[in-house]
Amino acid sequence: MEVWALVADEELPAARTTSDKGVIEMDDAVVVRAWSDESAARCIQRHRRRSQPPPPAPPASAPPAAKAGVPPAYLLIGALLLFGANFALTNLMEESGLTVLLSMDEASPTLLANQTARVLYRAAAVAAAARALREPQGGPLRIELLQRKADGAHAILQVSRRGEPLEAIMPEVRERLRLQPALRLQTVFPERAKWRMSSMALAEGEMPSVGDASLLAQHLTMQVDEDSADAFARAWSDFGYNSLGEAGVVRCDLLRHTEHPHTFTARKVFRSREALVAHEASSHYAAWRAQVDALLLRTTFEEQQLDTIFPAAAPFPFRSPWTPP
Repeated sequence: MEVWALVADEELPAARTTSDKGVIEMDDAVVVRAWSDESAARCIQRHRRRSQPPPPAPPASAPPAAKAGVPPAYLLIGALLLFGANFALTNLMEESGLTVLLSMDEASPTLLANQTARVLYRAAAVAAAARALREPQGGPLRIELLQRKADGAHAILQVSRRGEPLEAIMPEVRERLRLQPALRLQTVFPERAKWRMSSMALAEGEMPSVGDASLLAQHLTMQVDEDSADAFARAWSDFGYNSLGEAGVVRCDLLRHTEHPHTFTARKVFRSREALVAHEASSHYAAWRAQVDALLLRTTFEEQQLDTIFPAAAPFPFRSPWTPP
């Protein structure tokens, strides 16, 4: 259909007025009435745009594919693997034990004969051990000073995560002693957390302790058939906890020799000689001996008895850093 403009002063043939203002439809044309040629051109252009059919819509495109996420089953498997790895690592750390260095001197005649020298050594050793334990990081977890009853020889037991050499921790003590090469062991019982020093700090309202007490330590060296070493170590757990339930038993530890894994040292600490006798007469001691005698290469043990020097214990009321925390 033709579209043309008619200026206002021209005559318009018979027509039909549409809804578009100024637009008149005739049979063969669309007439736009305007007041000037420019206005008529704009009206024609606007009417053509309105009368033209809308352009076809572009074909609908498929929505972008969503990025594939991690399936919930994989997340669950990953969480289980992390949990299992953490559990296994924790158990391996517990079972691996801590490093123990046990050093004995050669019963220095000067210390044994001279009381002043002996007192000075003890004071220096106690101060050095206390200072080493205050190291914020990397220091030993535990240091013990003992004296063997049989000949007066001094012993130093050091427990650490990495087994730092004794001369690096207590050089002033080493200078006073003729230490034999350290025996390297590994903790088996109790668990790692029980090897820290117990605090002697008083709780609120607790009465202070009076006096100092020397405890009795017993070291028993036991040799086990190589094929039965692990079974022997497992049998100690129940026996150790039962022993710690005795009033006179302060510690009941089991150490394994690093160079000879089938050799063990049982390290027990008692409040008195009577407590040791009562312990060896207990029913759980008899049950343990019946369980492990078949695993031992020799049923007699190499025994050493020692008096404790450091850490100190208080007798009234009894309080001691030797007790597992």
